[in-house]
Amino acid sequence: MAQRIAIFWPGDYRAKPNEWARPSVTQATQQLEAALNKLGRRSYRVEGFLTRPHEAIEKLGPIDDPLIGVCVHWFYGPHTCDGVVGKSNPLLLASNFSGQWPGLVGLLNTAACLASVGRDFSRIWTDAADWTADAAFMARLDEWCRTGRTEYPTDEIGTPSGGEGPIRARSASEGAHCLAQGAETLARASGSERAGSERAGSERAGSERAGSERAGSERAGSERAGSERAIRARSASEGAHCLAQGAETLARASGSERAGSERAGSELAARIAQQVLADIRRRRILALMLGDTSMGMINGYFGPRLLNPIGFTEHKVDQAWLLDRGRRVDARRIDDAFRFVRERGVTFHWRGEGCPASIAADAADFTEDATREQLRDYLAVLDLINEFKADCLGWQYQLGLLPLRPPSDFAEGLFNSACRPESSGEPLICSTEADQGNLVPMELMKRLLKAKGLHAAVMFHDVRWGGSHDGRFVWVLLNSGSCGAYALNHEPDTLRGVHSYRQPSGYFPIPGGTFAGESLPGGITWARAWMTKRHEGGGQLAAPSAVVTTELWMDIGRGEVLRLPPATRDAWWEGTTRQWPFMAADLGVDRNTLMAHYMSNHIAVAYGDIFGELAALSQMLGFNVRVWGA
Repeated sequence: MAQRIAIFWPGDYRAKPNEWARPSVTQATQQLEAALNKLGRRSYRVEGFLTRPHEAIEKLGPIDDPLIGVCVHWFYGPHTCDGVVGKSNPLLLASNFSGQWPGLVGLLNTAACLASVGRDFSRIWTDAADWTADAAFMARLDEWCRTGRTEYPTDEIGTPSGGEGPIRARSASEGAHCLAQGAETLARASGSERAGSERAGSERAGSERAGSERAGSERAGSERAGSERAIRARSASEGAHCLAQGAETLARASGSERAGSERAGSELAARIAQQVLADIRRRRILALMLGDTSMGMINGYFGPRLLNPIGFTEHKVDQAWLLDRGRRVDARRIDDAFRFVRERGVTFHWRGEGCPASIAADAADFTEDATREQLRDYLAVLDLINEFKADCLGWQYQLGLLPLRPPSDFAEGLFNSACRPESSGEPLICSTEADQGNLVPMELMKRLLKAKGLHAAVMFHDVRWGGSHDGRFVWVLLNSGSCGAYALNHEPDTLRGVHSYRQPSGYFPIPGGTFAGESLPGGITWARAWMTKRHEGGGQLAAPSAVVTTELWMDIGRGEVLRLPPATRDAWWEGTTRQWPFMAADLGVDRNTLMAHYMSNHIAVAYGDIFGELAALSQMLGFNVRVWGA
């Protein structure tokens, strides 16, 4: 690799978040420069944050040197992708590991964006105060500097077992017969005349004598090959072998029973998946899309060419419709909805009342009227869903509605709850930021949960940060609002446990509340859909001779939501964004596996085990499937 390496800062579109992150990104860049210098590499900086696609094109496009993007806060994928797509110089995304400044969130999103356009890249991260003192980080950085890429283990990621049955074992009766035959052979070898004694005693005695005679036979060697003892030794050996074979056969038979049970479970999962698949074939899934690609999340937009083959279709509605439709919502419906959410148990922290001290001062303008306006938007969107008979919803909100309407988060949390105003009796899947990479698995998971008789709520979250607790690595899953009420109370018919805090004013200028709370413990299934583009021939720029294919993948894993001790929970919650719903989850894989291979900052989470059903259904629909925790 070339000795000179360019360092750049991918940024947010908004000026304030970049300025807040400047001290952190400056410090991280100094750490990275020191690490490169220690490896004998020279570097230079690309000036300023990249805050627009054209800035990435103009500043990164002309660079042929290796590139490192410093990831220390939320930034937009195109502010890297648009400057490097079509090029092949080595690219590395280097992240801190901080809850307050979630560079890892930007890294995970941009990694998925790069994969979606077929641009090769590598990733690296550290939580060390001194990056040069992190031996693993330095080794990975050195690997990239020497080879242009980093490689990480994949032993925790596999493919579904599908319908492959285990190797058939012999029957248990065959194993028992072989054991009996071995015991008789050993008994003859020992010269035992106690034929009428208990078989168990014969087996023990014969086994002891067989060992003695076998040892004697080995000492005698070839000189005593024809002796009676040698004959008995050979018989003893045959008997011992038969005993071992019988024991092995019985073990296999027992294993076959377990495998048969697993196979039965797999067959049941396949039947449930086929049932859901039949429903989709009878009526394909219609997603109402209010806008798309929020904040440049190009990895989360599949479009009809990818959605149609997997049983989905989309109908796009411009978000501007909400401004008109909202004015038409009858005031009495808003009054009824307002009364409903209060009576069903939502705790509103208007004007900062009852808020943690760290966020109370930011909530002076959060009032009952702000909540009413959020309910106006909820009802306007509900009317659109009913008009178009949509099955699920993707809602962009940011950035288009940011200066015009209150945050959509409270409405999105309601949609993902069965208990909501004018409810159909079940959650209506809503994917924040119009992310189809979460919308697709969320809708499939909802249908599988219903088919298994489980509550059909699916939560939308961000992979935000994590830490070690009680010998496990626990992720903080934290998104601004699309976590439904069921995670917070495990009660389908109430909104108890939901807290609505003012969204942080630095990001959301118009006041409005979140849909927050602490998620309850329990087993979970999690998933994410993503796409990757492959260029075959013709190079990255897809010349006329190039063959470009786009593949859809589904990642699926099992995990567990934990209840943390209050002190730990509060420290982690305050260290991220206290106003947002909090889920502490062990995702069943090592932290580094997820950081190295996961293709999004978003994740879909459902309580209950639908792992096998989702894997089967995804394969039936045509996804490539990766199972995590293999």
